[in-house]
Amino acid sequence: MPSPRGVIYLRFRPHTPEEPASILLNLLQIEGLQFEERFTVVDRDRIRQRPLP
Repeated sequence: MPSPRGVIYLRFRPHTPEEPASILLNLLQIEGLQFEERFTVVDRDRIRQRPLP
């Protein structure tokens, strides 16, 4: 199987059902942050990325 275009993993328990959507929208606003061909892990206080194989 081919690799996915990108993966975003939210590594926290949301306080509300709307919180994950709000965080994803905020991530998309960050200039220079790329999600294609990357595995992205989002914690409450940091973002980590690694290239997908």
